[in-house]
Amino acid sequence: MNTNTKNASRHFVSLSGRKIDLLDPKASDITIHDICVGMATTNRWAGQTPLDKEPISCATHSLYVLDYIAEHYPDSLQQFPNLALSALLHDAHKAYMGQQPAAFANALAHKTPVPDQIRNALKKAIFTSFDLIYPVPTYLQKVITEAENNITAIEIRDFNIPIAPSVEPKNYSIPKIGRMEAYDTFLDVMVHFLPVDYAAKKVACA
Repeated sequence: MNTNTKNASRHFVSLSGRKIDLLDPKASDITIHDICVGMATTNRWAGQTPLDKEPISCATHSLYVLDYIAEHYPDSLQQFPNLALSALLHDAHKAYMGQQPAAFANALAHKTPVPDQIRNALKKAIFTSFDLIYPVPTYLQKVITEAENNITAIEIRDFNIPIAPSVEPKNYSIPKIGRMEAYDTFLDVMVHFLPVDYAAKKVACA
């Protein structure tokens, strides 16, 4: 076995064939297709959900985060045009990193800052690719965090996740959708919120 990792590749190869340097990702390497595929096929909770229930994907989670904002902060969506896409893409780095449990990141944080560096570098590349500001402005991040906490609380309740939610879950459930539907819906919503010319360019590059 070759244990020499000095020259080992740190490039992630996406489905579209892009080679993404995880320590130095470029906005030009990001495509709508890769994000939608990765989000639709990556399950929440590191896959630790009941076998008798359809798992919830990161794409579905993000769509319902946006739905929460549309229901509770409609004026903010009108006032801040970038809020919708910023919310939809808040977990988009997981299209490339996968869904790692918080305990995994917390454990590594005691040893190395690299996972946080990779996450932040990917998020910056993704947001830059879609002409969004990163880090997300404080007010927008506050709205997104509230929405994510509420959707996460619903997931904890509906999937019997044995942890305490940070907020009381709302009295509705998240419909479970399959991979293709999650992909198609995520793609449609992304394109809807992108400027027409920009959306056409990004889809064409996918």
